[in-house]
Amino acid sequence: MTDTKKNHWNARIVANRDPSWREKMMAGKQSHAEHPSKLRLARLADGKSQLEIATASGLSVTTYGDIERGKRTVRKETSELIAKILNCSRERLFIRDKGSRYIVLKKEEK
Repeated sequence: MTDTKKNHWNARIVANRDPSWREKMMAGKQSHAEHPSKLRLARLADGKSQLEIATASGLSVTTYGDIERGKRTVRKETSELIAKILNCSRERLFIRDKGSRYIVLKKEEK
């Protein structure tokens, strides 16, 4: 596909998009910034980037980001590996979701 065709289709997608999509996207980002997960706080306290954690644990950055935001569950082994990389206990960062899957804990609201 040429750049002209690619840009043409992207322009059509943007033109047909609901005008409030940007506000919805920014509201979602704001929500995650106001109520970060314990995993995000531990990563920031350790001074590591999402890329560093993802690479060390064998995950893609997108997958790790989804885990950090609580959009994806992980296996017990993966949760233990991430906790080990951050020098934390798994119980401090994750809670059992369903079966043998774990989901990240959100920071307690004050």
